[in-house]
Amino acid sequence: MRQDPRGCSCPLNEQGSFTVEAALVFTVLVLACAFLMSAFLILYQQALLNGTAAAAAREIAALRSAGQGLYGELFTGTEEIGLDLNGGENEKPGQSFLEQCVQAAARARLAGSVVKPVRTDASVRIKRGLLTGNVQVVVVQEINVPGGQILCFFGGRKTLLLSGKGTASIARPAQYIRNIDLLLEYAESIKEKK
Repeated sequence: MRQDPRGCSCPLNEQGSFTVEAALVFTVLVLACAFLMSAFLILYQQALLNGTAAAAAREIAALRSAGQGLYGELFTGTEEIGLDLNGGENEKPGQSFLEQCVQAAARARLAGSVVKPVRTDASVRIKRGLLTGNVQVVVVQEINVPGGQILCFFGGRKTLLLSGKGTASIARPAQYIRNIDLLLEYAESIKEKK
């Protein structure tokens, strides 16, 4: 029979010590699993945003490529469009067909999300050049972080901003033909002047 530090000759219960240690280890394991699951959910959400942005950029490029005639866009420049993807199904007045299509497709892709966002916004930048065009779509989503209240207590934020970016080229065969025709016409006029 062993004695405790106070000099008492009563037996020590070592099973109680094991139970306390097991409870502490189990708690740490559960918290580690919860942290890993939330990290994987955030990674999944990031991949979903990147896929949505890339799909929207491809769709805009396809609509822009198919919708232009021979003299559809003669000038270079940049066009910017803001899209609201927060879940309202009704369109804003004055929205173009392109905006409505992209908005509906992006909302459908984001509807399969496991994490429900606080807000979702998208911006579309369409750059037109003489020979090529480029579409860039950025989707930004604000999501609640698990344990965000604790982070807020320590001076952090309880939400996290995620963004996905996608780009696509606008292929317009008619634009190439028009530009080559224009260059040939200019070359002939220069030869005539000499």
